[in-house]
Amino acid sequence: MENEKYISEPKFFSQSDLALLYDLENQQIKSVHYCYWVNTAKKDETIELLDFIQFQLLDDTQLTIAAAKLCDSIEIRNVNIPEQEKELTEKFKGVITLKKIDVTGDPLWSRVSEYPLSQVLLDNNGEYKFFSDKITLDFNLVSVAISITEMGLQVEEVTEKKD
Repeated sequence: MENEKYISEPKFFSQSDLALLYDLENQQIKSVHYCYWVNTAKKDETIELLDFIQFQLLDDTQLTIAAAKLCDSIEIRNVNIPEQEKELTEKFKGVITLKKIDVTGDPLWSRVSEYPLSQVLLDNNGEYKFFSDKITLDFNLVSVAISITEMGLQVEEVTEKKD
């Protein structure tokens, strides 16, 4: 029984989340920051999970794609990093912290930042509900998939395009 996984009902993006995601289309990314949730409770085993990704667009708007608290779905939400860092420090006495990294210059993001986002692709259930477990950002020449895992968000380049 210990190998059995808990199966939960699928989760879907809200209409307001969908609007924010689709507002990304035709926008160009100015910068990308990853924010990791870091647990140093065990000295020989630091656990890091990608908690959220902040996109700064050329028009200076921001969008944050975040892992839900239970890492069972993706959320679109505002994140106040200094406030979250303060809360974690107070609650966990520095054992759990946030680490923000500018990944704009990484090979993947530096390539896609040259182009406007062509389209946001989401899987749906056939009844106009869109699953909140994966977002694909299509920049025509390169696509980036952001998905949820047990350890937070995962980002990868998509090499095959669906016709």
